[in-house]
Amino acid sequence: MKKSTRNFVLLTILTMVLISSLSTTQAYDDLLGVEYEDIINVAFTSYIDGEFSNEYTEEGPFQVTVNENYINKNFIDELVGMKLGEVNPYITWTVQNNGEPSVIEYYDTKVVKIVKDSSPDRSVGRIFLIVFAVIAGLGLSVGAIYVIYKTRSKVLVKKCAKCGNTATSKCAKCAFIICSECGTKGCPECGTMKFIRL
Repeated sequence: MKKSTRNFVLLTILTMVLISSLSTTQAYDDLLGVEYEDIINVAFTSYIDGEFSNEYTEEGPFQVTVNENYINKNFIDELVGMKLGEVNPYITWTVQNNGEPSVIEYYDTKVVKIVKDSSPDRSVGRIFLIVFAVIAGLGLSVGAIYVIYKTRSKVLVKKCAKCGNTATSKCAKCAFIICSECGTKGCPECGTMKFIRL
């Protein structure tokens, strides 16, 4: 294999590896958003009966397991389906506190980060498909290069410009392509005896 062909194959392989390494995969689904059993970080300001209770910021968020067994069902219902970075301006519900109803209010609830996605990890399948596509692409590329390399002499057979037989050389002076029989007495065009083998 020629050095230029080998360099081309190596460049193709490196390019495909670089492209596959740059394509990141993530299990979080932007279509479905937050789902049950996800663990997420949220920022919000909370009030109980109109009095300030807590403030969680993007830098100091509140971590939530999206499951009503861990936190209030009303809050969970509002979180399910929210997208990363989405803000719900107002979430409220009422709870019984020592027999008295208390109003809980969350303002500007924002999904800051998906800590753990409960979705099946599809990234393994995507990585497998990417690796398979890269290997298939490399195989096709190398196969095509090999076929071209092997068949180029048959496909690109040069014919003698004088008699039409398979050419074996060309004139070093005028580049006239001739076969071995037509070149025995020199180049038919310029008469020189110097030839370059094809």
